[in-house]
Amino acid sequence: MPDTSPSYNHFKVSIVGSKGVFNMDLTHNQLIERYLEGRCDHPDVLDAPLIRGRHVGFVYESIRHFVDCVADDKPVAATLDDGVRVSKVILAIMQSASSREPVKVAY
Repeated sequence: MPDTSPSYNHFKVSIVGSKGVFNMDLTHNQLIERYLEGRCDHPDVLDAPLIRGRHVGFVYESIRHFVDCVADDKPVAATLDDGVRVSKVILAIMQSASSREPVKVAY
């Protein structure tokens, strides 16, 4: 990302289907609102907060882990199968919300 970017990375998901779209953008989250005498802001606690001079956070650490694994030719913590299972759970949640019935997830 260029130095002028407000975030070090983007945390976005878009799922486009024949009957609708689901968008999630946590890049510019507003989990915390801070109001001070001279300013107000929304510190990004998910992306890359600066703690003791080092950027940390869920997204930053996940990307760092992936890059380190690729560079060192090591397996990543979250596999493709993990991603498929999570996707199945998300789709089941959406189906359950729509039908108002429990949905079994087949792994």
